Amino acid sequence: PAFALRKGSVAPIAQKAPVVVRKTFPEAWLWEDIVEDSFSGQKTISKKVPDTITSWIITGFSVNPVYGLGLTQQPRKLNVFLPFFVSTNLPYSVKRGEIVSIPVVIFNY
Repeated sequence: PAFALRKGSVAPIAQKAPVVVRKTFPEAWLWEDIVEDSFSGQKTISKKVPDTITSWIITGFSVNPVYGLGLTQQPRKLNVFLPFFVSTNLPYSVKRGEIVSIPVVIFNY
């Protein structure tokens, strides 16, 4: 049948995705020494972006005993954001047994 469930104890829609908690919020990022044996003028660095929702300005420099000081031609801007956000408007206080309405807004940019 076209709409048959897969075999197993839990239907696919009832399975929960793992919860990812944002926890990396540094003030500075990628401040590290990088040793390069060959001089090509380029270096690729792969790092996980911090969880801060912000913009990073990325620059770089190098010091080489043969070639001297090297600088990036211009700073690069990296915007970090989430695909959507969840906002709630919670009441100031709630009494036991009180029925409250808690509006939840899901939005994106």
